[in-house]
Amino acid sequence: MKPNKLKRVGITGGIGSGKSEACKILEQLGEVVLYADLIAKDLTDNNANVISQIKKYFGIDYYDKSGKLNRKKLADLVFNDPKALETLNSIVHPEVFKVIDKEIEKSVKIGLKKIFIEAALIFESGMDENLDLVVLIDADEYIRYERVKERDRMTKEEFIKRVQAQMPSEEKVKLSDFTIKNNGSLEELKRNIIFINDLINNYYFKK
Repeated sequence: MKPNKLKRVGITGGIGSGKSEACKILEQLGEVVLYADLIAKDLTDNNANVISQIKKYFGIDYYDKSGKLNRKKLADLVFNDPKALETLNSIVHPEVFKVIDKEIEKSVKIGLKKIFIEAALIFESGMDENLDLVVLIDADEYIRYERVKERDRMTKEEFIKRVQAQMPSEEKVKLSDFTIKNNGSLEELKRNIIFINDLINNYYFKK
């Protein structure tokens, strides 16, 4: 790798794994994180092309009078219909990639050496092909459910459907460069994030 090449590290994990908390810790350490999921949410509310395509394939009633996407209603559809989920991803993912590419260009211009990209579907979307490393945040399924049950008031059935819509954790472990098992406390997660980040800086991306 060229010394001045911006290093791209993916942060992924299934629902309830704690990847968002991991990214918050990275930001506290001074790292820059792009959140693909937040970019996708912004696009579905504000990007004319994405909005037009969603209305075309799913119907105008998935948007409210203020022009905001009814995410719960759309989620109830796509997580019960694999073809619908595939269609939604085909609309949103390319636009997310465009935004990420633009942000990376900006980061290169200001001389940033490393950037983290958080995304739930790094492997499913093919994003990993353009990353230098991938860190998986994983946790036992029952722990993940307890987290989302409290956070999102999600039923067990809804949780299972979302898990089934993603690549199994076992496969993600095989494809990832690092895996952090996040079954414990926030302090334990923080210690592991610091360790992995130091390892990346001092070994993998050392000048």
